[in-house]
Amino acid sequence: MADRYKILGQDNLTPADGLTELYSVPVAAAVTVGGAEVAPKVTSVLVQALVTSIIVCNTDATAGSFDIQLEAAAATSSDTYLFKVNSLSKNNTKVLSLGLTLSPGDKIRGNCTTGDCDFTVMGIEITSGGGPDV
Repeated sequence: MADRYKILGQDNLTPADGLTELYSVPVAAAVTVGGAEVAPKVTSVLVQALVTSIIVCNTDATAGSFDIQLEAAAATSSDTYLFKVNSLSKNNTKVLSLGLTLSPGDKIRGNCTTGDCDFTVMGIEITSGGGPDV
């Protein structure tokens, strides 16, 4: 198992962008295609993520708000807003400290109502596995 501390995702958003994907947890590689074993065998790695913080910076000269949404990979789960219409003053930054655990395929999306917002998602990707025989 290996842990990678990193910037999970970054984007500069405007209202025209709408709800935009900021980070998606990688999904394990397939070892078969159409029932046949892939040759050579690909490495199958399970990745989970721990989102430690999301930083939202309003670089615009006007106040506005932002949204952050969690989209679960599970088909039975519905999308959930973590922050909805959260106010952000002009030329200001909010650091959101989280302990959010994500499974493969889960996504974080963001949106802002000002002319210019920078989003940074920080965290740890935790990997396990080493091949189809593991």
